Amino acid sequence: MAEIHMFVIWPRAMAAKERILADIARHAEILLSFDADWPGGMSAEEGYRRFYGTLLPDSAGKVKRAGADAFTVIVVKIANPSFGLEMSQRGLERVNREMFGMKWRYREWTGGLHRIHGTLSVRESRRDVMMMTGHTVDEWAAGKVDAGNIRIFPGSGDWGSMAELLGYLNEVHPYVVMRNYENLPSGFDPAHDDVDMLVENAGECACLVGAEKCSSGAAYRVRVAGRDVKLDMREIGDGYCDEAWERRMLQDRVKSPAGIFVPSAEDAFYSLLYHVLYMKRKVSPDYFPKLRSLALAAKVDGCGFDDWLPALEAFMRKNGYVVSTPEDRSVRIDGYRANWPRHATEAAILFGIENATPVAVSSWPLELRARLAGGPVRIVYVPGDKYPVSRWYELQKKLSLAAPAFAARPLMWHVGSRGAYLVLEESCGRPVGELLDTGTAFPERQLDAIAESALELAKALDASNIVHRDINADTLVVSPVGGLSLTGFGMGLDRETYKTEPPYFRRNLAKRLIALGGDGVPRPGEWNDRHALAAVLRKLPKTPKLERAIVELESAARSRAGTCKVKTRKIKLRLALLLAEILLRGLASPRRRRSAAFVRVRRFAFNALFG
Repeated sequence: MAEIHMFVIWPRAMAAKERILADIARHAEILLSFDADWPGGMSAEEGYRRFYGTLLPDSAGKVKRAGADAFTVIVVKIANPSFGLEMSQRGLERVNREMFGMKWRYREWTGGLHRIHGTLSVRESRRDVMMMTGHTVDEWAAGKVDAGNIRIFPGSGDWGSMAELLGYLNEVHPYVVMRNYENLPSGFDPAHDDVDMLVENAGECACLVGAEKCSSGAAYRVRVAGRDVKLDMREIGDGYCDEAWERRMLQDRVKSPAGIFVPSAEDAFYSLLYHVLYMKRKVSPDYFPKLRSLALAAKVDGCGFDDWLPALEAFMRKNGYVVSTPEDRSVRIDGYRANWPRHATEAAILFGIENATPVAVSSWPLELRARLAGGPVRIVYVPGDKYPVSRWYELQKKLSLAAPAFAARPLMWHVGSRGAYLVLEESCGRPVGELLDTGTAFPERQLDAIAESALELAKALDASNIVHRDINADTLVVSPVGGLSLTGFGMGLDRETYKTEPPYFRRNLAKRLIALGGDGVPRPGEWNDRHALAAVLRKLPKTPKLERAIVELESAARSRAGTCKVKTRKIKLRLALLLAEILLRGLASPRRRRSAAFVRVRRFAFNALFG
């Protein structure tokens, strides 16, 4: 079968042009020969760098050897090619023998300083012909190329569209768009305005498309239709995922109806699940419906993360894949999710709990579902030995005893060198955030029950003297009939122990909390759990009873906040005066300043004042 190939006569070999053309005509059919120059604004050094990519370590040296002026491009057809193994710049490879012989013969004629370029393989030909003519080898083979429509280095300066860029990339470098490709190439996913790609070699691919490296990570920037587009280019061997899996994804890629390369159905599902579970501390709401759709396409059973995580583990074990550490330090691997079987085993040893399986792995921390003494329980695992699980246990126990309907009863807890475990009774229901993410419909009767329950929960927290400080759509669980229960007491405080809000939390308030708009926006020192409850209710479909509950919660939150704020200011003033008095007395007497009593008092004052 005939093959399309290409020669380039660089400027300093132009003296031998006629001799070379005559020799080529004796061994191949010349489809087109034309003189070309570097596109406007591109220097010869930049042009060589883009054309040769990572194979050319010294583009300035190439300019000296091969020249910087106009050059000649020759597209040829080899009618009956023969093949063999030869040593090239890429190592030992299978090459077209006719092209190999002509290329080295012409280099000898022109001084042997790489002043002649010639393609040796089908892959190299597809790449170089596209770069130097703007047309594919298939178009050349079919005779569909107009000699007057030749474009040197497509995308020089600016790509006209993503369709043009990805169509060009189809020919010049192996790639696969790993996720969020549904709207490509015509547009972007609104929630993910970048292109996540796996390529064979990121540096090579960046040269080919004219992309610039961003400041950190695997991000590159390229101009498309007058705007900067971010390309996150992962490459084989970078640890983004197991190297064998990266190679398989490129090998098994498929071309979508839109003409871009995407993962196979199985790789699309499992690679996105791997990205969500091991690289994301918080899962974007749009990922769940995508995963559900991809699971159906890949014929994977289950309808949630607690089903899919064991399936992912089985898939990786079957193929010999492991959770790897990325070279890109901006990518954080949550190793404790990957090791959930070990945590289940440790929980079994500690508490006698068997057959624990993961649940709620889409958010932090890791939770396992199990049975204990015949009843369902949930194990919360937190990595590290300093997390205040004991405080979490005490607060959840206090609320469950005072108001059983609003908190799962804690049964046991343990803190060790590897992490902390908390065992709770299984709450009957699903988090509000999960219901919203999956598009679950809320009957009006259920919404009214949620409104009533939210008001009662606020009263129960006050009665128990508990400040939760982390009420959100993921820590509020809705029962089938609409009652709310509260989880996640890791940031909670007991007002009997902490009479005022700790200064650290107060200083960082604006960064952590959601602004509600209008006069409901919390100001430093004014936040409380009623604001948070109202913020969650605002996300739900509105009913008259729900709107009244929001108004009541926000009104009560603002009225309580003012008192707390005045009290906090008075305490800070008194502490400041105490500290000033201590320092003045200490400075007046060096002997007193060095005393152990003075040091203890000074440390207490600083801690009370600055947290």
